[in-house]
Amino acid sequence: VLCENKGSILLRTSFLTRVDLFITSDPVNVHYILNSKFSVYQRSSEFRRSFDFLGDSVYVKDLDEWKEGKKHIHGFYKESDFHESAPTIIRRVIERGLVPVLDRASQDGRAVDLQDLSSRFMLDTTGILASGSDLGSVRVGFPKCDLLEAMDDMGEAVFWRYVLPESVWTAQRWMGIGREKKMREACKVFAKTLDDFMATNPESDELFNVIKYFKDGERVPQNLVDRSFISSNLMTLFFAGRDTSGSALTWFFHLMSTNPDAKTKILDELRGIAPPSGNHIFSSFEENNQMVYLHCALYETLRLYPPVPLLIREATQDDTLPSGHK
Repeated sequence: VLCENKGSILLRTSFLTRVDLFITSDPVNVHYILNSKFSVYQRSSEFRRSFDFLGDSVYVKDLDEWKEGKKHIHGFYKESDFHESAPTIIRRVIERGLVPVLDRASQDGRAVDLQDLSSRFMLDTTGILASGSDLGSVRVGFPKCDLLEAMDDMGEAVFWRYVLPESVWTAQRWMGIGREKKMREACKVFAKTLDDFMATNPESDELFNVIKYFKDGERVPQNLVDRSFISSNLMTLFFAGRDTSGSALTWFFHLMSTNPDAKTKILDELRGIAPPSGNHIFSSFEENNQMVYLHCALYETLRLYPPVPLLIREATQDDTLPSGHK
């Protein structure tokens, strides 16, 4: 529909909702909304209500509050300790979980649900990055993981919060029924997990992680962060880390399975840079930088199947887009 309407359409909804939706995929409009006029186009009130379980997270804040929180979040990713720890964390999850799982599946000739595998891989990676704790969900036999199930229930509830009228899902929440009941139980699981992280923070001396960063008074002013702030942003990190990257990995391997020529080129590139070894692991992560074709294939996967295909913004004042729409 967007293609047939030059990338932009206006949806006038019913008189019950009193909300009109302007949908655009026009790159000029997108750049204008998300960059040039970022201060005018904020996260909608509907968005914040749908993600109310994220509390004080930077993800749901508007401009002024967002700027302060963003400074500290970005500070974590700029730390040299983060850049030194990240490859070690990824390698650990690959060696402890991913390779043994795939080896066993190969030996037994069993099929593997790649979406489940990718989600578990990213969950464990994010867990160590966030707190130093390995959740151990990527193991032979795929053990039950309460946090994994809780995140699925929360994601489904958020989806239906967008689909159903707000009065319906708020009534479900008040009565404690349906998906809102699952959401409530999932939030309890998440809260307990985060409390455990905050209380124990294992391996914190060995690897740099989010909790260690926020508890460091020299890096972050302690009057600006509290337990609620850290927990909310840890929850956001889990959703951002697991769902987006997990989705991208799933689609990438799906595309490889349906494009044998591309798969062959990637394998040839792998063999030329890192000859096969007994443990199937790169000797160093710097070798990845030489894999140009793989890099392009991942970008193409993101173009065809973007993990976050929709962004919602609300104009805080009258404005006219580059396309001429008011």
